[in-house]
Amino acid sequence: MAVKLEKDLQPNNRDLWRRAREAFDAKNYGYVLNLGQTILKSEPEFLEARQRNRAASIQQFKTLSTFAKPIEQMKASRTASKASSAVKKAPAEALVYAEEALAIDPFCSSANTAQAEAAIALSMPEIAALAYETMRENKPKDTKLMHQLAQTYMLMDDGQRASKVYEAILQIDPRDGEALSGMKNATALAASTAGGWRNASDYRDLIQDKKQAAALEQQGKVVKSEKAIDEQIAELFTLVQREPANLKHPLRIAELFLKKPDLDQALEWYQYTFEQGGRSDTSIEKTLSDLRIKKLDKQIAEYEAAAATDPAQYQSSVDLLKQRRAEAMLEIARERVRKYPNDGQYRYDLGAALFHAGNYKEALPELQQSLKQPAVRIKAFNMMGLCFARRNMNDMAEKTLRDAIAEVPIMDDLKKEMCYNLAMVYKAVDKKEAMIEYVKKIYEVDMGYKDVGKIIEDYYDSGSGS
Repeated sequence: MAVKLEKDLQPNNRDLWRRAREAFDAKNYGYVLNLGQTILKSEPEFLEARQRNRAASIQQFKTLSTFAKPIEQMKASRTASKASSAVKKAPAEALVYAEEALAIDPFCSSANTAQAEAAIALSMPEIAALAYETMRENKPKDTKLMHQLAQTYMLMDDGQRASKVYEAILQIDPRDGEALSGMKNATALAASTAGGWRNASDYRDLIQDKKQAAALEQQGKVVKSEKAIDEQIAELFTLVQREPANLKHPLRIAELFLKKPDLDQALEWYQYTFEQGGRSDTSIEKTLSDLRIKKLDKQIAEYEAAAATDPAQYQSSVDLLKQRRAEAMLEIARERVRKYPNDGQYRYDLGAALFHAGNYKEALPELQQSLKQPAVRIKAFNMMGLCFARRNMNDMAEKTLRDAIAEVPIMDDLKKEMCYNLAMVYKAVDKKEAMIEYVKKIYEVDMGYKDVGKIIEDYYDSGSGS
């Protein structure tokens, strides 16, 4: 039974739905629930009414006193028992009883379970998903419940949401074999439904130009246009179906989506390849993390462009996305160090993430550990100097930066940055001549670097350099 939309409602129910929305906006939650239940008795497939009812019920339930809450829970439980009894013989009737119970206590487990089971019996998995989602809100660590939700998403052919739930289960219990298996199936489903390929019997079904389809079969084809990329992806998809154990095919699909670029689909296919390979390929794991950050960067850029013309509406979104990016970078860095504690690059990345999050004390030992890695040694020294400076440990900042500067023979961008940072340390402790000494080193090769030109001009204008 398909979910109904507002446009599909009977005229009288459309009017009731309009009044329910107005009541919700006015925070008249009891009236919302009465109207919603009336609509759902005649049109149970109208999912949006159930969602609005649940939101109203949650808001109403939260306002109950400690004394009133148990009483309402008992009322809901009695009605829920009617729903449970009706599930097998009269699932449509069970939905009505369950909705009545959930209007009283939205988190009632027996009512939500009865509604989910009745909805599945009526081929309405979207309603079952709502029930499990509501219970999960109240019990976020219940992995049994999360498995039921993920399985329901799979019934809905929603591999993307299912994979997120399985991922959350594995964060709670990494040894959950059922979740590992489910994760593989969910990512495969998410990938296979991209572009409508799941319903195609042959990649040629997806290609309008038959001559182009034949050309795709030739070895060594060079992909030049977006259309050609789509065609090659279609061909590769048939190979994925034909040779599921060959991970070169899904990996190539991921790379092609990245080339388009389509970050969302690239992420889906990299995730699929990673899961099918037993989550063991560290290069794909790193690519997944990098792409998630790249996706955030893209969103930040889009909102920054909007904020340039309307800061009042969009700047808060920019700030929130930047905060999410910093949190994501820190989470990724911590996880990499947990898995690979002896990798100097990952130690540096964690130190840098902590630095940018303002955790200078915690950043220092990570950066110190990364000094053994030649590729990041000087950058780590520089950031350690900044950490010391931010903690007002200026003597340590001075020594660290001086030692790092001495290791770099040429005045490249990094050395310029370190000279400038050391100059600012000297400025903070009122060592003007020492500050000018290091600003001059930059000025001699790059007068336009930051504000060194102004610092030097002001110094000589004041007569200090004469």
